[in-house]
Amino acid sequence: MNISICDVKTDSYGREIRDHGTAFFPISIYEDNIAEMPVPWHWHDEFEVLCVTAGRVAVSAGKSTFVLSEGEGFFINSGILHAVEMGSGSKEAIIHSAVFHPRLIGGNVDSVYWQDYVQPLISDTSLPYKLFDASEAWHESAVNSIREAWTAFRDGKPGFEFEVRNALSMLIFQLEFNNPTVKKRPSEKELRDNER
Repeated sequence: MNISICDVKTDSYGREIRDHGTAFFPISIYEDNIAEMPVPWHWHDEFEVLCVTAGRVAVSAGKSTFVLSEGEGFFINSGILHAVEMGSGSKEAIIHSAVFHPRLIGGNVDSVYWQDYVQPLISDTSLPYKLFDASEAWHESAVNSIREAWTAFRDGKPGFEFEVRNALSMLIFQLEFNNPTVKKRPSEKELRDNER
């Protein structure tokens, strides 16, 4: 299947103006050499996951920046402003990422998957992103899910769509299971930041 370079183009609000995948299979995968082309600030309605395959990168999401090393991963929730650049002291920085619409794993808004897993995650202002750095036991499994989805898409073998959806579904389940949604009304500041 096609592997793209993350050539980000945005509108005046920083929203990425690119379709990721198709209406039938709303996902694209990317392989980027951040040393040659950093990923500028942007946001989109899709979820994004990435793992570092070589070197170190600095992932900025919202107001926070995290330096990731080879083997570590990251999840970016829908609508979160983010960027990726070289990590300090690194001579190379390669990432594999997947950008996918929540309906890829959630299906119809009336499904149990959407109602119990996807919608609560999209609405959870306490989880705009998640670093998978092995500080918790389940992080390795989360990074493996990202790798499995990316590799299945790249290889494009018959039925790869099931493998991609299954791996990403397991990742979303792990996020939900290990970060229970906190039901609270966001502060006025959080609402303004989310609106921006």
